[in-house]
Amino acid sequence: MEHAYGYRYSNLDLKANYSLIRQHSKLDIWIIGILTLLFTIMLIVTVFVRVYFSTVIRETGYTIAELTKEKIRLLEEKNRLSAEIAFLKSSQNLGKITSNKKDLVIPHANQIVRIGE
Repeated sequence: MEHAYGYRYSNLDLKANYSLIRQHSKLDIWIIGILTLLFTIMLIVTVFVRVYFSTVIRETGYTIAELTKEKIRLLEEKNRLSAEIAFLKSSQNLGKITSNKKDLVIPHANQIVRIGE
């Protein structure tokens, strides 16, 4: 068999070139297979990571919602207790509370002890 430039190929040359091409093809198939496998593994890992972080974000949102409700409840309780303290500290209300209790007596001047706040 003759090449266009005048070089003659023998059957052995053609078989040797074909076997080299064939070996490269097998190597290429292995490389493509390994790359496809790596790409598939990376894709699966990416999907799992996305699902994991979506779950973490959702759970964090639920926790924030619960803590916001608890904060509102505690603020309402704080306001209620502040109003109750103000009511109990009022001198008018203190007189009403003590007048309803029969066992309380008005202290004498030497029995009063002032405690600073």
